[in-house]
Amino acid sequence: MKVSSKTQYAILAMIHLATKYDAGRPVTAGEIARVQEVPLKFLTQIMLVLQKAGLVQALRGKEGGYKLGRIPSKISLGDIVRAIEGPVMRFAPASQSLTAKLLAGVWTEIGDDLEKRLNSVDLYTITEKAQGLNAPMFYI
Repeated sequence: MKVSSKTQYAILAMIHLATKYDAGRPVTAGEIARVQEVPLKFLTQIMLVLQKAGLVQALRGKEGGYKLGRIPSKISLGDIVRAIEGPVMRFAPASQSLTAKLLAGVWTEIGDDLEKRLNSVDLYTITEKAQGLNAPMFYI
């Protein structure tokens, strides 16, 4: 299974917004694009999709930008993937044969497991791990 660039960029943008959540100020698309190394034009389109899904809020004006639509612990990777890609891994049988139906059931179980895993990882947890990577190391 391949995760699209669009989904990867959306997740990077959301992680960036989560790291800035406590500051309370909006973050510009330009800042996100620069720091996360995402093409600004593409990011702008992605942010519109995330806004329509209620995952981000867009604030206009001189001090405008984007903020998370919910607290980081209430936004899962599953929320982001569904906003960008639609339902996670749905499989329709290629034919009406018994084997094709059986295979569809297997793929559905795999999709359900993937969905549960994506829903179990939230932005707060990812942000905490990312900040741990940036913590200074002390040696004795």
